[in-house]
Amino acid sequence: MVYGILSALQSAVMVMAVTRVEEDLEKAGIISLAYAAAYLMQTAAAYGVRNFHASDVTGMYSFWEYKAVRNVTCALAFISAVGYCLCIGYDRQKMLFVACICILKLSEVYEDLLHGELQRLGRLDAACRFGTFRMLAGYGIILVLLSAGSGVFELFVTLAVQSIIFVCIEYILLKRTQQEEEIDLCRCRKIIKECFPIFFMNFLNIFICNVPKYAIDACLTEEVQAYFSILFMPVFCIGLLSEAIYRPKLVEAAQIWKDGRSSEFYDFVKKQVEYIFFITTAACLLGAGIGIRILGMLYGLPLQQYAVDFAVLLAGGGIAALVNFFAACLTVIRKHFLMAGVFSVTAAAAFGISKYMVEKGGLRGAAALYVVLMSCELLFMAVIIVRYWRRET
Repeated sequence: MVYGILSALQSAVMVMAVTRVEEDLEKAGIISLAYAAAYLMQTAAAYGVRNFHASDVTGMYSFWEYKAVRNVTCALAFISAVGYCLCIGYDRQKMLFVACICILKLSEVYEDLLHGELQRLGRLDAACRFGTFRMLAGYGIILVLLSAGSGVFELFVTLAVQSIIFVCIEYILLKRTQQEEEIDLCRCRKIIKECFPIFFMNFLNIFICNVPKYAIDACLTEEVQAYFSILFMPVFCIGLLSEAIYRPKLVEAAQIWKDGRSSEFYDFVKKQVEYIFFITTAACLLGAGIGIRILGMLYGLPLQQYAVDFAVLLAGGGIAALVNFFAACLTVIRKHFLMAGVFSVTAAAAFGISKYMVEKGGLRGAAALYVVLMSCELLFMAVIIVRYWRRET
Protein backbone atom coordinates (compact mmCIF):
# COMPACT_ATOMS: atom_id res chain seq x y z
CA MET A 1 0.00 0.00 0.00
CA VAL A 2 2.80 2.43 0.97
CA TYR A 3 4.70 1.57 -2.21
CA GLY A 4 1.64 2.16 -4.40
CA ILE A 5 0.89 5.53 -2.79
CA LEU A 6 4.51 6.68 -3.09
CA SER A 7 4.56 5.66 -6.75
CA ALA A 8 1.32 7.47 -7.55
CA LEU A 9 2.42 10.63 -5.75
CA GLN A 10 5.51 11.02 -7.92
CA SER A 11 3.78 12.93 -10.72
CA ALA A 12 1.95 15.09 -8.14
CA VAL A 13 5.25 15.98 -6.46
CA MET A 14 6.86 16.93 -9.77
CA VAL A 15 3.95 19.19 -10.77
CA MET A 16 4.05 20.67 -7.26
CA ALA A 17 7.77 21.40 -7.71
CA VAL A 18 7.01 23.37 -10.87
CA THR A 19 4.10 25.35 -9.40
CA ARG A 20 5.75 26.06 -6.04
CA VAL A 21 9.45 26.37 -6.93
CA GLU A 22 9.45 27.56 -10.55
CA GLU A 23 5.94 29.11 -10.40
CA ASP A 24 5.32 28.07 -14.01
CA LEU A 25 1.78 26.82 -14.67
CA GLU A 26 2.46 26.36 -18.39
CA LYS A 27 5.38 24.00 -17.69
CA ALA A 28 3.24 22.18 -15.11
CA GLY A 29 0.66 21.55 -17.84
CA ILE A 30 3.36 20.23 -20.17
CA ILE A 31 4.69 17.84 -17.49
CA SER A 32 1.16 16.62 -16.80
CA LEU A 33 0.62 15.88 -20.50
CA ALA A 34 4.04 14.16 -20.66
CA TYR A 35 3.02 11.91 -17.76
CA ALA A 36 -0.24 11.06 -19.58
CA ALA A 37 1.75 9.95 -22.64
CA ALA A 38 4.23 8.02 -20.45
CA TYR A 39 1.43 6.21 -18.61
CA LEU A 40 0.00 5.14 -21.97
CA MET A 41 3.42 3.77 -22.96
CA GLN A 42 3.80 2.11 -19.53
CA THR A 43 0.50 0.31 -20.04
CA ALA A 44 1.61 -0.93 -23.46
CA ALA A 45 4.97 -2.11 -22.08
CA ALA A 46 3.37 -3.95 -19.14
CA TYR A 47 1.03 -5.63 -21.67
CA GLY A 48 -1.44 -6.57 -18.93
CA VAL A 49 0.71 -9.50 -17.84
CA ARG A 50 0.99 -8.69 -14.09
CA ASN A 51 -2.31 -10.17 -12.83
CA PHE A 52 -2.02 -13.06 -15.32
CA HIS A 53 1.54 -13.74 -14.10
CA ALA A 54 0.73 -13.50 -10.38
CA SER A 55 -2.35 -15.75 -10.70
CA ASP A 56 -0.43 -18.40 -12.70
CA VAL A 57 -0.51 -20.67 -9.64
CA THR A 58 0.03 -23.84 -11.69
CA GLY A 59 3.34 -22.54 -13.10
CA MET A 60 2.17 -22.84 -16.68
CA TYR A 61 4.88 -20.45 -17.84
CA SER A 62 8.35 -19.83 -16.40
CA PHE A 63 9.76 -16.54 -15.12
CA TRP A 64 12.19 -16.48 -18.05
CA GLU A 65 9.34 -16.68 -20.56
CA TYR A 66 7.52 -13.82 -18.84
CA LYS A 67 10.82 -11.89 -18.90
CA ALA A 68 11.35 -12.49 -22.64
CA VAL A 69 7.86 -11.18 -23.36
CA ARG A 70 8.51 -8.10 -21.19
CA ASN A 71 11.75 -7.35 -23.07
CA VAL A 72 9.88 -7.29 -26.38
CA THR A 73 6.92 -5.22 -25.14
CA CYS A 74 9.18 -2.63 -23.47
CA ALA A 75 11.20 -2.10 -26.65
CA LEU A 76 8.11 -1.81 -28.87
CA ALA A 77 6.32 0.50 -26.42
CA PHE A 78 9.22 2.96 -26.25
CA ILE A 79 9.58 3.06 -30.05
CA SER A 80 5.82 3.63 -30.34
CA ALA A 81 5.93 6.46 -27.76
CA VAL A 82 8.64 8.28 -29.72
CA GLY A 83 6.72 7.77 -32.95
CA TYR A 84 3.53 9.06 -31.33
CA CYS A 85 5.26 12.28 -30.19
CA LEU A 86 6.67 12.84 -33.69
CA CYS A 87 3.27 12.30 -35.32
CA ILE A 88 1.50 14.63 -32.89
CA GLY A 89 4.16 17.27 -33.54
CA TYR A 90 5.34 17.91 -29.99
CA ASP A 91 7.95 20.63 -29.69
CA ARG A 92 11.47 19.95 -28.37
CA GLN A 93 10.61 20.66 -24.74
CA LYS A 94 7.61 18.31 -24.72
CA MET A 95 9.61 15.62 -26.53
CA LEU A 96 12.43 15.74 -23.97
CA PHE A 97 10.05 15.53 -21.02
CA VAL A 98 8.09 12.64 -22.58
CA ALA A 99 11.27 10.70 -23.45
CA CYS A 100 12.74 11.10 -19.97
CA ILE A 101 9.53 10.17 -18.14
CA CYS A 102 9.05 7.19 -20.48
CA ILE A 103 12.51 5.86 -19.56
CA LEU A 104 11.63 6.27 -15.87
CA LYS A 105 8.35 4.39 -16.38
CA LEU A 106 10.05 1.61 -18.37
CA SER A 107 12.23 0.81 -15.34
CA GLU A 108 9.05 0.59 -13.25
CA VAL A 109 7.48 -1.74 -15.82
CA TYR A 110 10.49 -4.05 -15.54
CA GLU A 111 10.22 -3.89 -11.75
CA ASP A 112 6.56 -4.89 -12.11
CA LEU A 113 7.73 -8.14 -13.80
CA LEU A 114 9.96 -8.91 -10.82
CA HIS A 115 7.19 -8.12 -8.35
CA GLY A 116 4.79 -10.36 -10.27
CA GLU A 117 7.17 -13.30 -9.87
CA LEU A 118 7.69 -12.55 -6.18
CA GLN A 119 3.92 -12.42 -5.70
CA ARG A 120 3.55 -15.79 -7.43
CA LEU A 121 6.16 -17.16 -5.01
CA GLY A 122 4.22 -15.75 -2.06
CA ARG A 123 6.74 -12.95 -1.34
CA LEU A 124 4.79 -9.85 -2.29
CA ASP A 125 5.95 -8.37 1.02
CA ALA A 126 9.58 -8.46 -0.14
CA ALA A 127 8.64 -6.83 -3.46
CA CYS A 128 6.77 -4.02 -1.73
CA ARG A 129 9.61 -3.39 0.73
CA PHE A 130 12.19 -3.04 -2.03
CA GLY A 131 9.85 -0.90 -4.14
CA THR A 132 9.13 1.35 -1.16
CA PHE A 133 12.86 1.76 -0.50
CA ARG A 134 13.42 2.71 -4.17
CA MET A 135 10.65 5.29 -4.06
CA LEU A 136 11.86 6.79 -0.77
CA ALA A 137 15.36 7.09 -2.22
CA GLY A 138 13.83 8.85 -5.23
CA TYR A 139 12.01 11.35 -3.01
CA GLY A 140 15.28 11.96 -1.18
CA ILE A 141 16.94 12.79 -4.51
CA ILE A 142 14.09 15.18 -5.38
CA LEU A 143 14.49 16.98 -2.06
CA VAL A 144 18.27 17.29 -2.40
CA LEU A 145 18.21 18.50 -6.01
CA LEU A 146 15.42 21.01 -5.39
CA SER A 147 17.36 22.36 -2.41
CA ALA A 148 20.40 22.71 -4.67
CA GLY A 149 18.35 24.69 -7.21
CA SER A 150 18.32 22.05 -9.98
CA GLY A 151 15.82 22.31 -12.82
CA VAL A 152 12.88 19.94 -13.33
CA PHE A 153 14.45 18.24 -16.35
CA GLU A 154 17.62 17.44 -14.37
CA LEU A 155 15.35 15.94 -11.70
CA PHE A 156 13.75 13.57 -14.20
CA VAL A 157 17.11 12.46 -15.62
CA THR A 158 18.48 11.72 -12.15
CA LEU A 159 15.31 9.85 -11.11
CA ALA A 160 15.46 7.71 -14.25
CA VAL A 161 19.09 6.73 -13.61
CA GLN A 162 18.39 5.99 -9.92
CA SER A 163 15.38 3.85 -10.78
CA ILE A 164 17.30 1.83 -13.39
CA ILE A 165 20.11 1.12 -10.89
CA PHE A 166 17.69 -0.06 -8.19
CA VAL A 167 15.74 -2.31 -10.57
CA CYS A 168 18.98 -3.88 -11.83
CA ILE A 169 19.95 -4.71 -8.22
CA GLU A 170 16.50 -6.19 -7.61
CA TYR A 171 16.79 -8.31 -10.77
CA ILE A 172 20.20 -9.66 -9.72
CA LEU A 173 18.82 -10.64 -6.32
CA LEU A 174 15.77 -12.38 -7.79
CA LYS A 175 17.83 -14.11 -10.48
CA ARG A 176 19.75 -15.98 -7.77
CA THR A 177 16.53 -17.71 -6.70
CA GLN A 178 15.57 -18.77 -10.23
CA GLN A 179 16.83 -21.82 -12.04
CA GLU A 180 17.93 -21.00 -15.58
CA GLU A 181 15.55 -22.47 -18.15
CA GLU A 182 15.53 -22.49 -21.92
CA ILE A 183 13.05 -20.02 -23.34
CA ASP A 184 10.37 -21.59 -25.53
CA LEU A 185 9.38 -19.00 -28.14
CA CYS A 186 6.12 -20.83 -28.86
CA ARG A 187 5.16 -20.48 -25.20
CA CYS A 188 6.14 -16.80 -25.27
CA ARG A 189 3.81 -16.32 -28.22
CA LYS A 190 1.07 -18.01 -26.18
CA ILE A 191 1.59 -15.51 -23.34
CA ILE A 192 1.32 -12.66 -25.85
CA LYS A 193 -1.83 -14.19 -27.31
CA GLU A 194 -3.40 -14.90 -23.89
CA CYS A 195 -2.66 -11.42 -22.55
CA PHE A 196 -3.55 -9.43 -25.66
CA PRO A 197 -7.16 -8.80 -24.52
CA ILE A 198 -5.83 -7.59 -21.13
CA PHE A 199 -3.29 -5.35 -22.85
CA PHE A 200 -5.90 -4.02 -25.25
CA MET A 201 -8.26 -3.37 -22.36
CA ASN A 202 -5.64 -1.69 -20.17
CA PHE A 203 -4.34 0.42 -23.05
CA LEU A 204 -7.81 1.63 -23.95
CA ASN A 205 -8.63 2.16 -20.27
CA ILE A 206 -5.60 4.42 -19.70
CA PHE A 207 -6.39 6.22 -22.95
CA ILE A 208 -10.01 6.69 -21.82
CA CYS A 209 -8.88 7.96 -18.38
CA ASN A 210 -6.69 10.54 -20.09
CA VAL A 211 -9.23 11.60 -22.75
CA PRO A 212 -10.18 14.72 -20.72
CA LYS A 213 -6.50 15.78 -20.72
CA TYR A 214 -6.18 15.22 -24.47
CA ALA A 215 -9.39 17.21 -25.05
CA ILE A 216 -8.12 20.07 -22.86
CA ASP A 217 -4.83 20.04 -24.80
CA ALA A 218 -6.79 20.36 -28.04
CA CYS A 219 -9.40 22.92 -26.92
CA LEU A 220 -8.13 24.90 -23.91
CA THR A 221 -4.87 26.31 -22.50
CA GLU A 222 -1.85 24.82 -20.70
CA GLU A 223 -2.96 26.71 -17.58
CA VAL A 224 -6.33 24.93 -17.54
CA GLN A 225 -4.44 21.67 -18.13
CA ALA A 226 -2.35 22.37 -15.02
CA TYR A 227 -5.43 23.09 -12.86
CA PHE A 228 -7.21 19.97 -14.12
CA SER A 229 -4.12 17.82 -13.50
CA ILE A 230 -3.79 19.09 -9.93
CA LEU A 231 -7.42 18.23 -9.23
CA PHE A 232 -7.10 14.89 -11.04
CA MET A 233 -3.99 13.57 -9.27
CA PRO A 234 -5.63 12.60 -5.92
CA VAL A 235 -8.29 10.65 -7.85
CA PHE A 236 -5.96 7.68 -8.29
CA CYS A 237 -5.53 7.34 -4.52
CA ILE A 238 -8.93 5.63 -4.39
CA GLY A 239 -7.74 3.02 -6.87
CA LEU A 240 -4.45 2.59 -5.00
CA LEU A 241 -6.16 2.06 -1.64
CA SER A 242 -8.52 -0.42 -3.27
CA GLU A 243 -5.67 -2.30 -4.94
CA ALA A 244 -3.79 -2.44 -1.65
CA ILE A 245 -6.74 -4.39 -0.23
CA TYR A 246 -7.52 -6.81 -3.08
CA ARG A 247 -4.24 -7.30 -5.00
CA PRO A 248 -2.53 -9.37 -2.25
CA LYS A 249 -5.57 -11.67 -2.29
CA LEU A 250 -5.60 -12.36 -6.05
CA VAL A 251 -3.49 -15.52 -5.77
CA GLU A 252 -5.83 -16.85 -3.09
CA ALA A 253 -8.85 -15.86 -5.22
CA ALA A 254 -7.36 -17.70 -8.21
CA GLN A 255 -6.96 -20.85 -6.08
CA ILE A 256 -10.56 -20.55 -4.84
CA TRP A 257 -11.82 -20.31 -8.42
CA LYS A 258 -9.57 -23.19 -9.54
CA ASP A 259 -11.04 -25.37 -6.76
CA GLY A 260 -14.58 -24.65 -8.01
CA ARG A 261 -15.68 -22.71 -4.91
CA SER A 262 -17.69 -20.15 -6.90
CA SER A 263 -19.87 -18.94 -4.03
CA GLU A 264 -16.76 -18.18 -1.95
CA PHE A 265 -15.23 -16.34 -4.90
CA TYR A 266 -18.27 -14.13 -5.33
CA ASP A 267 -18.33 -13.41 -1.59
CA PHE A 268 -14.81 -12.09 -2.11
CA VAL A 269 -16.04 -9.90 -4.99
CA LYS A 270 -18.95 -8.55 -2.95
CA LYS A 271 -16.71 -7.67 0.01
CA GLN A 272 -14.22 -5.78 -2.18
CA VAL A 273 -17.02 -3.81 -3.86
CA GLU A 274 -18.23 -2.73 -0.41
CA TYR A 275 -14.70 -1.62 0.55
CA ILE A 276 -14.36 0.45 -2.65
CA PHE A 277 -17.79 2.05 -2.14
CA PHE A 278 -16.84 3.04 1.42
CA ILE A 279 -13.46 4.48 0.34
CA THR A 280 -15.09 6.46 -2.49
CA THR A 281 -17.83 7.91 -0.29
CA ALA A 282 -15.31 9.00 2.34
CA ALA A 283 -13.03 10.51 -0.32
CA CYS A 284 -15.84 12.55 -1.91
CA LEU A 285 -17.05 13.95 1.42
CA LEU A 286 -13.57 14.81 2.68
CA GLY A 287 -12.37 16.01 -0.71
CA ALA A 288 -15.14 18.57 -1.24
CA GLY A 289 -14.57 19.92 2.29
CA ILE A 290 -11.07 19.91 3.72
CA GLY A 291 -9.37 18.12 0.81
CA ILE A 292 -9.63 20.97 -1.68
CA ARG A 293 -8.22 23.41 0.90
CA ILE A 294 -5.21 21.18 1.60
CA LEU A 295 -4.63 20.73 -2.13
CA GLY A 296 -4.67 24.50 -2.63
CA MET A 297 -2.13 25.00 0.18
CA LEU A 298 0.19 22.31 -1.21
CA TYR A 299 0.27 23.81 -4.71
CA GLY A 300 -0.01 27.43 -3.64
CA LEU A 301 -3.03 28.00 -5.88
CA PRO A 302 -6.65 29.17 -5.26
CA LEU A 303 -8.66 25.96 -5.75
CA GLN A 304 -11.78 26.61 -3.62
CA GLN A 305 -13.83 27.45 -6.71
CA TYR A 306 -13.18 23.92 -8.02
CA ALA A 307 -14.61 22.05 -4.98
CA VAL A 308 -17.55 20.61 -6.95
CA ASP A 309 -15.31 19.59 -9.87
CA PHE A 310 -12.95 17.87 -7.41
CA ALA A 311 -15.80 15.90 -5.82
CA VAL A 312 -17.03 14.85 -9.28
CA LEU A 313 -13.55 13.64 -10.23
CA LEU A 314 -13.23 11.67 -6.95
CA ALA A 315 -16.54 9.95 -7.67
CA GLY A 316 -15.19 9.05 -11.10
CA GLY A 317 -12.07 7.67 -9.40
CA GLY A 318 -14.23 5.36 -7.30
CA ILE A 319 -16.02 4.12 -10.41
CA ALA A 320 -12.65 3.56 -12.10
CA ALA A 321 -11.46 1.56 -9.06
CA LEU A 322 -14.49 -0.73 -9.41
CA VAL A 323 -13.77 -1.18 -13.12
CA ASN A 324 -10.16 -2.16 -12.42
CA PHE A 325 -11.23 -4.60 -9.71
CA PHE A 326 -13.76 -6.26 -12.03
CA ALA A 327 -11.06 -6.47 -14.69
CA ALA A 328 -8.77 -8.26 -12.22
CA CYS A 329 -11.59 -10.69 -11.35
CA LEU A 330 -12.20 -11.53 -15.00
CA THR A 331 -8.47 -12.14 -15.41
CA VAL A 332 -8.49 -14.55 -12.45
CA ILE A 333 -11.34 -16.60 -13.97
CA ARG A 334 -9.66 -16.34 -17.40
CA LYS A 335 -12.55 -14.47 -19.05
CA HIS A 336 -10.44 -11.39 -19.68
CA PHE A 337 -10.99 -11.57 -23.45
CA LEU A 338 -14.52 -10.21 -22.88
CA MET A 339 -13.14 -6.87 -21.70
CA ALA A 340 -11.87 -5.81 -25.11
CA GLY A 341 -15.38 -5.09 -26.36
CA VAL A 342 -16.26 -3.06 -23.25
CA PHE A 343 -13.38 -0.65 -23.67
CA SER A 344 -13.68 -0.47 -27.45
CA VAL A 345 -17.26 0.80 -27.15
CA THR A 346 -16.26 3.30 -24.44
CA ALA A 347 -13.28 4.56 -26.46
CA ALA A 348 -15.55 5.08 -29.47
CA ALA A 349 -17.95 7.06 -27.25
CA ALA A 350 -14.99 9.12 -25.98
CA PHE A 351 -14.07 10.15 -29.52
CA GLY A 352 -17.66 11.22 -30.11
CA ILE A 353 -18.32 13.36 -27.03
CA SER A 354 -14.98 14.52 -25.58
CA LYS A 355 -14.37 17.63 -27.65
CA TYR A 356 -17.98 18.81 -27.36
CA MET A 357 -18.13 18.42 -23.55
CA VAL A 358 -14.81 20.18 -22.94
CA GLU A 359 -15.50 23.02 -25.39
CA LYS A 360 -18.91 23.66 -23.83
CA GLY A 361 -18.12 22.98 -20.18
CA GLY A 362 -14.45 23.85 -19.80
CA LEU A 363 -12.79 22.24 -16.78
CA ARG A 364 -16.12 21.11 -15.32
CA GLY A 365 -17.03 19.58 -18.65
CA ALA A 366 -13.76 17.61 -18.55
CA ALA A 367 -14.59 16.36 -15.02
CA ALA A 368 -18.09 15.32 -16.13
CA LEU A 369 -16.61 13.62 -19.20
CA TYR A 370 -14.38 11.46 -16.97
CA VAL A 371 -17.37 10.31 -14.86
CA VAL A 372 -19.48 9.55 -17.94
CA LEU A 373 -16.75 7.40 -19.51
CA MET A 374 -15.99 5.51 -16.27
CA SER A 375 -19.73 4.87 -15.76
CA CYS A 376 -20.03 3.36 -19.24
CA GLU A 377 -17.16 0.97 -18.45
CA LEU A 378 -18.63 0.01 -15.06
CA LEU A 379 -22.07 -0.72 -16.51
CA PHE A 380 -20.71 -3.15 -19.11
CA MET A 381 -18.30 -4.81 -16.65
CA ALA A 382 -21.05 -5.31 -14.05
CA VAL A 383 -23.26 -6.99 -16.65
CA ILE A 384 -20.46 -9.45 -17.48
CA ILE A 385 -19.72 -10.25 -13.81
CA VAL A 386 -23.41 -10.81 -12.97
CA ARG A 387 -23.86 -12.98 -16.05
CA TYR A 388 -21.08 -15.36 -15.02
CA TRP A 389 -22.21 -15.37 -11.40
CA ARG A 390 -25.69 -16.52 -12.45
CA ARG A 391 -24.19 -19.16 -14.75
CA GLU A 392 -22.10 -20.65 -11.93
CA THR A 393 -24.87 -20.64 -9.27
